[in-house]
Amino acid sequence: MSELLIFVVVGLVLVLLLLWMQRSAEITARKKELPETRETLSTLQLQLPSRALVDRIFALADWDFVSSQAPARLQRAFLQERRAVALLWVRQTRMKVGRLMDFHLRAVRRNVALSPAVEIMLAIHYILFLLISELLLGLIWLRGPFCARKMVGYAASVGEDLAFTFGSLLARLDPVHLGRMKADWLRRSAAS
Repeated sequence: MSELLIFVVVGLVLVLLLLWMQRSAEITARKKELPETRETLSTLQLQLPSRALVDRIFALADWDFVSSQAPARLQRAFLQERRAVALLWVRQTRMKVGRLMDFHLRAVRRNVALSPAVEIMLAIHYILFLLISELLLGLIWLRGPFCARKMVGYAASVGEDLAFTFGSLLARLDPVHLGRMKADWLRRSAAS
């Protein structure tokens, strides 16, 4: 019986991974189709830090230059500062993604046209992002920002996929409802 359970769990995990990969490919293909997505997120002050900023924070070229030109004391200071900036980026991105999820939950709370498949995929992406960000915090803290570059790229992509999906779902909401949600959200954001 326990062997059957293991096979079912492994099969379920594989199916979820395949669905996630398919969804990620669809999201990437549709990103260019909805420029209003960025506008909606920007209006709500929910846009994530830019990919250029991420690339610059974790740029190995900076470390290569400093490590080849500077004394050890300056190298340590550079690594400390870059570690602090990298940790701040992870925390800020995680906070923004959390705010995206909160806004999404508020916006679709009374929407009868919800797609359970899309909502489940959003939940999986969100949980995956939270797990990755926790791993990133530990990895950056222990090993430094330059050892985490691949995982950072993956975390940034998952965050961008979440932001795009949230934005595209919001863009499909009734404009009157979305307008009320925006006004309420901006009022709450200004108060906090």
